[in-house]
Amino acid sequence: IIQVYANGGIALLICIMNHLNENPIFIFLFLSSVAAAMSDTWATEFGKLSKHKPLSIISFKPIDHGLSGGVTRIGTLGSLLGSCIIGLTVWCLMPIPSKITYGIILSGFLAAIFDSILGATIQGKYEDQNGQIIETNNNKAILISGLSWINNDTVNLLNTIIAPIIMYCYLLVI
Repeated sequence: IIQVYANGGIALLICIMNHLNENPIFIFLFLSSVAAAMSDTWATEFGKLSKHKPLSIISFKPIDHGLSGGVTRIGTLGSLLGSCIIGLTVWCLMPIPSKITYGIILSGFLAAIFDSILGATIQGKYEDQNGQIIETNNNKAILISGLSWINNDTVNLLNTIIAPIIMYCYLLVI
């Protein structure tokens, strides 16, 4: 359930804000948050298909599959595709300018990149008894990087927060 709140909670909050104070901009902020969640999810799912080890988005050194902050070509393309599908769907269903569609795609994709950077830098990583790097704290694991209170759910929440911020800034510029 926490994953649901981490990936959809901000979109829900934007809907509630729009209900309380109707403003057309909220739909674009909502869509950018959804695009970010989809972009991040598709990056992970497509990335699993890669035959090559992921590279750290920070050091560009190979890391184990499944560790946050790792990127692959196919995962990055999947991320962009996920955001594009949201943008294309909106463009087909709503009479909005193409510039807005591009903003939704861009904000979703950039937020997913931001997600990878956060996963590589501040998300807690632990070493278990067997020397394996893991991302969930258990009683015998030792924190080796990041912050203990930042997990994948926190990073996903930040991902869906940054996308509407990027979208809002984009809307101010266009």
